[in-house]
Amino acid sequence: MPDPFAALIAGLERAGLSRPEIARQANVSPTTIWRMANGVNNDHMAGPASRIARLHERVVGCDATKKGVES
Repeated sequence: MPDPFAALIAGLERAGLSRPEIARQANVSPTTIWRMANGVNNDHMAGPASRIARLHERVVGCDATKKGVES
């Protein structure tokens, strides 16, 4: 099963956002984006993940929490 955190980041990158831009717009650190994209220690990422999911919904146009993160 693909990592949902990595899928969110990948969807935003496909939409044209760089990782630094994702971090800025979601108000999380670039290190957090790197960790999420690479599946490193995601156990405590609930807050950042919800901000990334909201950004994904705004940019990609689907609710990642309801429809998955295939976009």
